[in-house]
Amino acid sequence: MMVSIKHFFIALSLIALVGSFAACTEVNPLQNTSTNPIDTGSTLQQKNILLEDITGVRCPNCPEGHEISEEIAAAYPGRVELVSIHNGTLAFPFPFSNYNFKIPIGAQIDNYLGPADFWPKASIDRVKHDGQSELLMDRSLWTGIAAQRLSDTTLDVAVNLSKNYNAASRELELTVSLDYLTDVTDA
Repeated sequence: MMVSIKHFFIALSLIALVGSFAACTEVNPLQNTSTNPIDTGSTLQQKNILLEDITGVRCPNCPEGHEISEEIAAAYPGRVELVSIHNGTLAFPFPFSNYNFKIPIGAQIDNYLGPADFWPKASIDRVKHDGQSELLMDRSLWTGIAAQRLSDTTLDVAVNLSKNYNAASRELELTVSLDYLTDVTDA
């Protein structure tokens, strides 16, 4: 099953929207001129990855998954977007907890990617990788797949984000534009 570019960039846009509230400075998630740049003619860009981790607060193996994803992000600064999706029976908060990390769309994302049959599982870029029969994979594969994806210099689409936040009205205007660098046939 091919994941459409449209779905990938909808998810990327949601991540950017959430990140813009917490960020101190704006960083284009697909623009990083620090290492291995690809010259698109107008800007320097390189391929980044999206790692979506299906997790839960009651999951005994998930802390190791979080460590692995953080190590991947630390190894490739500015090139890895991490999203933890709390879903399933292991995602219900403890009775003493002040926080519930489950989100309404979590079940939909989990079902789209899998669903996860155990935790933690993650998808990288919402594509099946060599030898994989599904989008979600065990944590033992994350580091190798991430390195493989990040070493690929093919950039199909450049994503440009701009935001305008009005503090008085607390309104955020987010503009996303896509520059297709190759022919894209999967819509």
